[in-house]
Amino acid sequence: MARPGLTSRILLGALLLAACAPQATPAATPTATLRFLPSSTPTATPGRPTATHAPPTASGPTATPLTHFVEEGETLLEIAADYGVSLDDLLTANPGISPRLLSIGQAILIPGPEGAPVAILASTPTPMPLRFPEPACYPTLSGGLWCFAWSTNETGAPLEGVAAAISLLDDEGATLAAQTAYSPLNLIREEDLVILAAHFDSQSGQPARAAVTPVSALGLADTSRYLPAEVEASDEGPTSTGLGWTVQGEVHLGAEGEVEVSRGIVILVGFDDDDRPVGLTTWEFSGTVAPGGAVPFHLMVFSHGARIVRATVSAEAQAAEE
Repeated sequence: MARPGLTSRILLGALLLAACAPQATPAATPTATLRFLPSSTPTATPGRPTATHAPPTASGPTATPLTHFVEEGETLLEIAADYGVSLDDLLTANPGISPRLLSIGQAILIPGPEGAPVAILASTPTPMPLRFPEPACYPTLSGGLWCFAWSTNETGAPLEGVAAAISLLDDEGATLAAQTAYSPLNLIREEDLVILAAHFDSQSGQPARAAVTPVSALGLADTSRYLPAEVEASDEGPTSTGLGWTVQGEVHLGAEGEVEVSRGIVILVGFDDDDRPVGLTTWEFSGTVAPGGAVPFHLMVFSHGARIVRATVSAEAQAAEE
């Protein structure tokens, strides 16, 4: 979409950034560590977060940050292309944003030249605290790693936009690779599980340990745009090898009338006997659901580590805007 004066605004923003931005300070090295766990078998990969990027670096304020307000039908990728910046840089400048959770009129900060971060708006909500234990990482046959971070929402409020940076570190604590992993569920209700996954390829070096650093978790006062999705499992259990787990059931949306679902998702997480996540799979759905109707599903998750001894299945759905 064309924007009059866009080039001049970007050049002006570049000059202001160069003149006003103070020297960035290095981000503190995360301290959580782990031992790497061997993979038992080559298995199917779990569902991946929709976007990944390096954790944000510290930056001082600029005089006039460039802000874009989301219009109907826009995506982050389109916004990045319109302003001539990369999607990774756009995500880095907006660490609390979920690519699947844009709303009309939402403010998006546009990074300056070469991805230089811009100031965070004063109205940005304060992230809610989440505590993550040591992440669990599992080598793959291709030489990469699957890493899982998990937590429980004990903040006393529903959360949106939950994300954390998962980093691979060498013996001296230097970062070899990092990704920001987003929760597959946009809405995390009180006491619900938070599960994050990141895949690192064989180019990530030889890490000695890994760490997780919370990036965002925003308190949500109004959950009315989410339907009351309830999961009813009719059949579930491990596969014959114990390295997989299947669940069959329905998602009940609790709508009195016909409802148009813009996005629904079911996630299945497998755990080993030490209660660490070893696999994750997701399935998304949309469309018209009849009054009192339900959405059937049949999912299987595979382990990247030890045998699966239990699994959790969760779901959410959002009604299409009228």
